[in-house]
Amino acid sequence: MKIARSMGLRFGIPVAAVAFISTGIFAIGAIPAEAATVSQTLTVSCNSANIATGVTVTQGSTGSFKVKQNSSSPAEDTKVWARDQNGNALKARTISSGETATWTAVSPGQYTIRAIIGSASALNCPGSGDGSYSWNYTVTYTS
Repeated sequence: MKIARSMGLRFGIPVAAVAFISTGIFAIGAIPAEAATVSQTLTVSCNSANIATGVTVTQGSTGSFKVKQNSSSPAEDTKVWARDQNGNALKARTISSGETATWTAVSPGQYTIRAIIGSASALNCPGSGDGSYSWNYTVTYTS
């Protein structure tokens, strides 16, 4: 309280306000981690045996990890997951344009995006099996 009183006098802030603010900072503890995003356009094969590798991001603390399919040309579903530096993979999810795959309680580490065509029928994929499509996505992770 003595520190709060001297700070209050120095900055012209009432002592009660300084004490409340100081207590709030100690009670809250660490500043929460922030979400970061990165977007990329990736070429994904129409052959599901060919895995496309996207950006690598660093998940700084345990938290959510999201991949949003912004668009694909031509329109295709995409099966997406991420693999960390130790080879551990998040469970694959299939998403369409405008949809988001979300994983919770993801441990810290470096994660690389992986993607394959999401549907075996792949009606829109050029050359079905031999062609590819353009996939635009955004990754949101805890920095």
